[in-house]
Amino acid sequence: MAPRDADMAGVAKKNGGNALLLSADAAEFMGTYSTGNAIAMRSGNVTTATGSGVSMPMIRREARYYVIRYVD
Repeated sequence: MAPRDADMAGVAKKNGGNALLLSADAAEFMGTYSTGNAIAMRSGNVTTATGSGVSMPMIRREARYYVIRYVD
C-alpha cells in the first residue's frame, strides 16, 4: 500500500493539494492464481517425478481520499 499512497500524494501535490486524508479503504478477494509444473524421468523400472507450484491471491483494492489545500 505504501507505493499507492505515495503515488496519490504526488498526484494531489501536482494538482495543488497540500495533504491527503484517507477516508475509506477496501479490499476484495477476487480469487486465486495458481501455476505449477512437473517432470518425470524413467530409468529402467524406476520412475522419479518432481514438481512445484505457486498460488497467489488476487485482491482488488479501492480507496477514497480527501485532498486538502491550505488557504490564507
